[in-house]
Amino acid sequence: MTPQTARINEAAVAAFSRDVLNFPLFDRQAAIVSEIYSDGIREAILRTGRRSGKGRIAAVVATFEATVNADAHLAAVPPGERVSIVVVATSQQQARIVHRYVRKFLGAPALAPLVARDTDDEIELTNGIVIATVPAHAAAARGSASLSSSWTRPPGTRAATDRPWMRKRYTTPWRRRPRSSRNAAS
Repeated sequence: MTPQTARINEAAVAAFSRDVLNFPLFDRQAAIVSEIYSDGIREAILRTGRRSGKGRIAAVVATFEATVNADAHLAAVPPGERVSIVVVATSQQQARIVHRYVRKFLGAPALAPLVARDTDDEIELTNGIVIATVPAHAAAARGSASLSSSWTRPPGTRAATDRPWMRKRYTTPWRRRPRSSRNAAS
């Protein structure tokens, strides 16, 4: 998200979700969206429990950024360059689920005319924005100016703050036994 996004408040995103996408946010989801927009952050990693709505929140934010806030993103790149809003999921299957949510949201009467092309992994809009849904591996999002949003817990990470939905990440080290002790154990 760009500095211009910091001025967008959660009420605007919640209203967009409710009125345009016909998807009212639950209180917890609105709190997560509020936290994202209040800090003006560029990348969000949400680590919440199963079935907490991470995919739908990602789809709402991606749709909002690609439509309502598109001008701010397009102003940050040279004219004619494509901007990608990348939603990263833990697997290809999860990425496709989020893609279906975005596809459904962009099927709303007010947004349907914006869709120029729709494939299994990305939706290109007539305003020059592409929403890509990819699995979490390095090659998935290469080669595009992107607004990156990771919405699922990366493997081997733990959380360490009081905000359970917006936690800073530190990696649990994986320690390998020295070769000599592995051979001795056999």
